[in-house]
Amino acid sequence: MKKIILVLFLVLAGCSSAPQNKTDNQTATAEEKTETNDRSTEDLFKTEDTKLKKIVSEYNQKIDDLNWKDTRPQKIKLTDIGEPIKEGNGDYTRELISEKDNSDTAIYTVRAINEEDGTFKGVRVFTSSDNGKASPKGMGSMMTFLLISDSSIDDLTNFLNSSETEKDLSNDNYDINISIDSSLNAFTLKINPK
Repeated sequence: MKKIILVLFLVLAGCSSAPQNKTDNQTATAEEKTETNDRSTEDLFKTEDTKLKKIVSEYNQKIDDLNWKDTRPQKIKLTDIGEPIKEGNGDYTRELISEKDNSDTAIYTVRAINEEDGTFKGVRVFTSSDNGKASPKGMGSMMTFLLISDSSIDDLTNFLNSSETEKDLSNDNYDINISIDSSLNAFTLKINPK
């Protein structure tokens, strides 16, 4: 499973440059859309934690910046998230994205992790599959979160090439946890802003 994920990661990393054939008009239109979406999000979530808004804004902008083929992950719409749900591990989460991939055999989810009082703690990206193939969109979402968290691509590559099942990374802005569960064909990334 790690080898499949590593190959997917390397393919997606090759897609990480901005498209070269965009005209200035297309770029301006995309920027207008982003500004309009950000304003409506601001108006609807004035009481939300600024860390959540910041990470969602950076994620959505990075999705726009990268050159995706058919593996483009969904953007996060704060207007579509519901109330926090308490999970078995004590975390309160709100679903930001849930999407099937690979002919409905793989799924990936992005969830905001909250304290009991609703304060934003971080983001968890989870992808799993019934057929052993990782979700390309889920891996793209993970890669996008890693890029916005200033994580080293080498750290992820080294983890995927190792026999480790879990790795903790940290930098000035984020604490990052990457884990793999081969029995479930699952890959999890947790990012907690400091």
